[in-house]
Amino acid sequence: MICLTQIEYYVEEVLLMSNNYQRILCPISWSNNSMNALKKTANYTRNHNIQLDILYVIDSTILAFGNFQPEMSSQQKKQLKETYEKKMANLVQEILAEGSSMYQVHSHIRFGDPRKIICENFLEEYRDDLIVLGQPQFNHLHRALTGSVYAYVNKYATCDILTVR
Repeated sequence: MICLTQIEYYVEEVLLMSNNYQRILCPISWSNNSMNALKKTANYTRNHNIQLDILYVIDSTILAFGNFQPEMSSQQKKQLKETYEKKMANLVQEILAEGSSMYQVHSHIRFGDPRKIICENFLEEYRDDLIVLGQPQFNHLHRALTGSVYAYVNKYATCDILTVR
């Protein structure tokens, strides 16, 4: 049985294999696995003075599914974005309280298809060297309807990828 400290050591060793990382992207879904990946990534970036981008994508494909409106109204988008901005601000405050610099941690919220936002838009804009993903926790029905973000990112991302459980 592997204990948590062994896993953290393993993650640290994998990340240290390349000292070229200057900016790391950690997309989150608020699941336990993605939050665990963020915690480990934040510790690593803090200890090695690396920029950390935390990205949450409000998945418009799920929001539109089963809804009669093809797209959300601007008021609905604004309310949803404000809700997640507050959650993200609290999350960043927790990371800063653990010793990270406010110049080191950057939070981002986007609307759209998480697969395309992560692999295309965000990487082009911020040039991250590594993506750290939490192992997905969705059921088979959800993956069949929307596709797996995890699988898409592993296939199409133009930088290194690390998966954390």
